[in-house]
Amino acid sequence: MTGIEQVLEHEQVHSVLQPIVDLDTGVVVGYEALARGPRGPLARDQLFAAARSAGRLAELDELCRRVALRRAIVAGVLLPLTLFVNVEPEVLDAAPLDELLAIADTAPGELQARASTSPQPPPRDSGSPASSPRRSPPRRPPRAGTARFG
Repeated sequence: MTGIEQVLEHEQVHSVLQPIVDLDTGVVVGYEALARGPRGPLARDQLFAAARSAGRLAELDELCRRVALRRAIVAGVLLPLTLFVNVEPEVLDAAPLDELLAIADTAPGELQARASTSPQPPPRDSGSPASSPRRSPPRRPPRAGTARFG
């Protein structure tokens, strides 16, 4: 069993909630859910790279969303706070919502989640002109959507 297979099978992902603060008032207005894998070779970005190369990115992304939503409910991230969750652009259109809605139904109040993505840079290939440090791909604005549960 590969590292990413073990992570997915045993759900070895957890979510850290980073506060988002209104700089004018100092008030916490929401939290961004940051996915973390097990310590070691599949921590942080390596986790998503391993899932992408194994063809299991959609499974990892869905697991991260479930874990983030459960963590937010336990932490009491309910309205008026917003939970921000990043979604990999390649899987956004195929992201199942049924299980997330079922998890949200367990919240003691109304939950607002916002999913956003930004385009991934193309893979770097040292032989291609696009890999030159002087050139960068054009940036598109992030996509975002909001869902209120409750």
